[in-house]
Amino acid sequence: MARLRLILLVILLAASAIPGGMAGAAQGFVGTLAVTPERGPVGTRVTLTGAGLPASATLSVVWTTVDAGWDLEHRNGQYIGIFNGRTYREVRRPLAAVTTDADGKFTAALKIPEDYGGVRDIYLMHGDRVLTKTGFRILPQASLSPASGPLGTPIRIKLTGLDPVQPLETWYWVLYDNRLTGYVTAVRTKGTARFNIPATGDPGLHVIDLQTGAPGAPYRAKSTSPLKYIPIFRFAFNLTPGEAILPPPPEAQMAKPLPGIEPPLASPVLWSDPRSGPVGAPARMQGKGFVPGDQVELLFYNMKGSRVSESGFEPYVERMTTVTVGTDGRFEWAYKIPDHLGGFHQIAARVRGREIASTALTVDRTPLPLSAREVRVGEEITVHLKGVGWTETENIFAIVYDNSYIGYACGFNSDGDVIVKISATGAPGWHYIDLYPTFYRLKDYSKTLEVPFLFRHAMLSWQDHPQPFVFRYAFTIVK
Repeated sequence: MARLRLILLVILLAASAIPGGMAGAAQGFVGTLAVTPERGPVGTRVTLTGAGLPASATLSVVWTTVDAGWDLEHRNGQYIGIFNGRTYREVRRPLAAVTTDADGKFTAALKIPEDYGGVRDIYLMHGDRVLTKTGFRILPQASLSPASGPLGTPIRIKLTGLDPVQPLETWYWVLYDNRLTGYVTAVRTKGTARFNIPATGDPGLHVIDLQTGAPGAPYRAKSTSPLKYIPIFRFAFNLTPGEAILPPPPEAQMAKPLPGIEPPLASPVLWSDPRSGPVGAPARMQGKGFVPGDQVELLFYNMKGSRVSESGFEPYVERMTTVTVGTDGRFEWAYKIPDHLGGFHQIAARVRGREIASTALTVDRTPLPLSAREVRVGEEITVHLKGVGWTETENIFAIVYDNSYIGYACGFNSDGDVIVKISATGAPGWHYIDLYPTFYRLKDYSKTLEVPFLFRHAMLSWQDHPQPFVFRYAFTIVK
């Protein structure tokens, strides 16, 4: 045993003498750095103190954070429908400049910036050299407004300090009167989520809980969990008597079409105006730089099949029309946005069997009006969407009834045309149906249930989704 201790001592001494060896990692640090307090929400006022540093020197305080986003698999610059979860990389950003005194000390007051939650390293640098560092943990914080209002009032909730790196700190579950509504993330929005839900139920107090938890449901024994330092939030909303606030008609909730842009090139080019729009919207396909008098076939690229059948899915091409090029090498064709799968589509121009130009068209999700505005308990309400996509982020939407999650629907197999029948339940009066984006699955389907992530539930922070949308409906139950 004594011989073993001697051997280990020799190894440690040798390593400390080699640059970059086992002890080398600590050799470059100079002085000390401390932050008080060490944790808190976005906007916390902190005191940064340093000692043992170069005297009378101007130093940089550098904040470490991440750039985060959703990992969508691309090929040749085009999204190919495969979803790989989250992606992030560490970045450093200047936070402040400080000057030490003759003793190599300084004290500075700082405000924690609005950023992702979790532990954020704070480096002290002299030029390009890191002198020392400390850390601050950004904790989540939530607020709600207004605190009262009539049926249908948009209850606005702001949640800051979500961490895209640690899975169980990436989202919060939202419960309305102990019923699961959906979840909230802030991967693309720098850790801050802003969303709203309609006030539902009978007049009186209603309770809204924001809870953390693993896939599928909130974890309720938070006080005895390893992550008990992550706060949970509870709010009360007073639903008052008065005229109900109703969502706008479905056509007013759709994304605005993006106008087409004529390419500057003189060679054969193709473009659509608009280049995105709802199913059935009027549009014009235009081309220039073609040979006068040529017959041009316009082809629409689409997908068919599903992810749940043995045959799977595959791309196919559908002929839209044939146009004749004018004497100026141009053509124009009026058409309607196709009633097909939503999302990105290629439209190609084929002349004498060869494709010589192409453009892109995005078919937007297109909500149709509810089947009825007045029903009795037990009768069906039909929700109808067109333009639902085929990718793992676009082929699905989640359904919430009076702030209670009731399931999801997909549109791949039906070429983007989805019909959902819902039984009318509840007391006489107004009721609300909300449609939110969500995620269908991971590329590696075997990990979908193992990786802590939220598939097929309602993503209430819909702005954070790769293809954001929300559609809201209201109807009345009569006696």
